[in-house]
Amino acid sequence: MLVDIAIIIAFACIVIGLSGFLWNLVVALKASRRKLGAEVSPVAPSVDRQLYERAVTLVRENRFADGAKILEGLGLAREASSILERGGLVHEAAAVFLRRNRYHRAGEVYARHKMWEQAGQSYLLQAELPRD
Repeated sequence: MLVDIAIIIAFACIVIGLSGFLWNLVVALKASRRKLGAEVSPVAPSVDRQLYERAVTLVRENRFADGAKILEGLGLAREASSILERGGLVHEAAAVFLRRNRYHRAGEVYARHKMWEQAGQSYLLQAELPRD
């Protein structure tokens, strides 16, 4: 009789433990899905979704320059620069910011890749800009 009660209690503990584990697993999967969705498509509603998807496709095909050109045209300069930088196109990544007169950002790109001379020139250009 006492053994039967102990078995029932042990079985109940196992069931409760498994249900808690499954609950945490479901919550974690939902959170990761939401996070993945945010990373995959950080596009504002005003951005043309088809062009953005085309840029993502080009990047997946390792055509970084083409994908970045589309993203830059959509006004997503940081994303375009990041993609070019990951593809090893450091000068092109910095040029995205240089075209927008964001010399400080271009300097950061060069500094990350230890291109100190170009970084210094970019920072000097930033210093020469009139302040508002």
